Amino acid sequence: MQENESTNMNAAQEPKRDNMRVVLIILLLLSIILNLYQYYDKGKQAEGYDETIDSLTIDMNEVERQFQLTKAELEQFRGKYVQVDSLLNVANSDLETKKAEIEALLKKGRRSAAETQRLKSQIEEYKSQMEKYVEQIDMLIQENQKLRDQNDSLNNELSTSNASRNNLQARLKLAEQIRVDRVSVTNYKKRLIGGKLTSTSLARRTVKSDVCFTVLENAVAERGKKLISLRILAPNGKPLAGASNGNFQDNVTGESLTATGNNQIDFDGTSQELCLAWEGEEGELEPGNYQIEIYIEGVLVFTSTFTLE
Repeated sequence: MQENESTNMNAAQEPKRDNMRVVLIILLLLSIILNLYQYYDKGKQAEGYDETIDSLTIDMNEVERQFQLTKAELEQFRGKYVQVDSLLNVANSDLETKKAEIEALLKKGRRSAAETQRLKSQIEEYKSQMEKYVEQIDMLIQENQKLRDQNDSLNNELSTSNASRNNLQARLKLAEQIRVDRVSVTNYKKRLIGGKLTSTSLARRTVKSDVCFTVLENAVAERGKKLISLRILAPNGKPLAGASNGNFQDNVTGESLTATGNNQIDFDGTSQELCLAWEGEEGELEPGNYQIEIYIEGVLVFTSTFTLE
């Protein structure tokens, strides 16, 4: 009787044990599946992380490439503008510092999501900073070019103004210059009987040459004493010395010249008649072409020639 009861109890507990085994097996399978899922998920996260880092590295390399190209482009302006040189130095220093921070984060290896986000932000900030400096340098270059163009324009205007002023001054100086006109030359010989002077064209007989002319009126010329000088140059180029044997200074070259005759007039702006002469001995002159030069205050105002046979 007791054996039958014991057998019946064992038979009743047998299905319970089987159920527990099934439950345990299911739990074990679930644990394995969960572990596999977590492992797979971590692998995916690691793969995504690596892809993110690769992407950041590529971005950084592209930024660096663009920076070097931009830097090379802007460096060509170094030495042309002081403000650009100063800004280039600041930009290079700041960007190198920022680049070093980013490179340090890239070399760190695995990092948290927050650190990865910070790295992204640093690269974007680096791009923005580089763009800001490029814009500032571009603006400085444009401003300097505008100032240079304005300066060139002002220089051109000043040059034109100076040229106009010089032209006006030259015209005024020319207008102020006293001139002569109606110049005539009369050469004289002495008659054998009575010694009276009469005109001649023979060099060996000439004892006097009169050069007469009109000092023209000039309303704008400075009033006052004016030195009128005459030079008669012989065919050999030497001046005929007058009785006074005077000299005067060439106002253009500063050279001291021998005058055939000098006369000082008191110029009041109106025209005046004047004659200057050379006197010598008979036989003193040689045949040929003689040149006349008339100077007023050392400025050559008239030149002509005459011939003695």
